[in-house]
Amino acid sequence: MVKKAEQQMTSLQKVIRDIEQELAEPSIYQAEAKQKLKNMLTEQASAKSKLEQVEIDWLEATDSLEQKTQQAK
Repeated sequence: MVKKAEQQMTSLQKVIRDIEQELAEPSIYQAEAKQKLKNMLTEQASAKSKLEQVEIDWLEATDSLEQKTQQAK
């Protein structure tokens, strides 16, 4: 579970970085790109929300693993 969450976090972080790079382009804010901008902002919000949940899952999994390791000692 920890490894899977780490892979998901890496993937989502890349998606967010890619979107932010596109949002840094001035052309995305022109009138003819309005729908693309709207879609990108929606995708960015979704990716950030998913990342937040995956981070929570990762923390819970690492805490659980740590507790099991402590109990095994």
